[in-house]
Amino acid sequence: MEELLKIYSQIYHVQFPDRIGEGKDGEVFKTDRDSAVKFLHINEYFQREVRAYKVLNELGINRIAGLNFPKMVNCDDLLWAIEMTIVQPPFIVDFVSAYTDEEIEHLGFDDDVAAEREAFWIERFGDRWPRVSQIRDEFHRLTGLMLLDLSQNNIRFE
Repeated sequence: MEELLKIYSQIYHVQFPDRIGEGKDGEVFKTDRDSAVKFLHINEYFQREVRAYKVLNELGINRIAGLNFPKMVNCDDLLWAIEMTIVQPPFIVDFVSAYTDEEIEHLGFDDDVAAEREAFWIERFGDRWPRVSQIRDEFHRLTGLMLLDLSQNNIRFE
């Protein structure tokens, strides 16, 4: 990761004072110009997330169901890096799991798997699940992309 940070810094003239997030898909670093850069571990993840940001931008969407989301400032196809604005709650972030309906169909989820996921999210979000479900459905309706990784890290209300 240090090498990626160094290369990105040199190309785009930015410094990284802090790591502000990490997960199974990648790591996010705050920059010295009030943005963040997410470095994805796998090109497929990078491509899906960039696609989501481009769809949101092309459609002129500024909020999803009343939530803020970062705006893509830059992306680097070779470094699998996405620079984005930093947002405050309420927000929705992380579009690595934004799949088209056709992609979901190819994944082959049957009704049992879908029900298990729904039950997991209901347990995870508790009484906030109806609102989270509304956000997921609104994202899908507006973008044609379905979010398959709902978490309390990715959707925050305060």
